[in-house]
Amino acid sequence: MTIDEMMQEAHENSRAHGFWDAQRDLREGVRGELLFDAVAGTIPEKLMLVVTEAAEAAEAYRDAGLLEELRAVRQYLPLDKPEGFAVELADIIIRTADLAGALGIDLEKAISEKMAYNRSRPYRHGGKRA
Repeated sequence: MTIDEMMQEAHENSRAHGFWDAQRDLREGVRGELLFDAVAGTIPEKLMLVVTEAAEAAEAYRDAGLLEELRAVRQYLPLDKPEGFAVELADIIIRTADLAGALGIDLEKAISEKMAYNRSRPYRHGGKRA
């Protein structure tokens, strides 16, 4: 699956499950900048959902530890909810892909450009600790 395909699927699934209904209501009959404003007005909310997933990943790591989780071999039944550190990292990407898909951002291009830039940076970006 490409990043573009993942974005489309994440956003379509999010819309199908009602997470963009308020924005759809705002956009009915609206065009141009007002259409973008209806979606853009929710950017802080959607970004906080990404932060929430990061917090859940930290909690999963704190509760179980990464090594224990990676050693565990689990088979999920179709209705089982996957849980744990790796799943929370996946949620961060899914939420980000949903938002990028809603805004029409070429996330694959942005990732490629940022990774190329990061390769050019000095060791520890000139002395940063993290």
